[in-house]
Amino acid sequence: MASYKWNPVEESDGDDGSHTLWATEINNGKYGKYAWIENSGEHEYSIITSNYEAAPIMTCKSLAAAKRWVSINIPQNQIINPTPKKGKSR
Repeated sequence: MASYKWNPVEESDGDDGSHTLWATEINNGKYGKYAWIENSGEHEYSIITSNYEAAPIMTCKSLAAAKRWVSINIPQNQIINPTPKKGKSR
């Protein structure tokens, strides 16, 4: 299980100052470089990733459940674009 550090995106805070969006760096070949959890309604937390920005990949009933889902289902630090090693030319 991956361990991510989630940071609130303060620019997206609600009028009352409550957090509505959290971000983390995932560096995952399938899902992209970043993931966000958005409080999209009462008891609704949508998981969005940089490769799937058009629609949430999962919706959970709590922030803790959304963080847990990402930790279990998105492996951390997979190489996104591996660069081939340069060998000696002959």
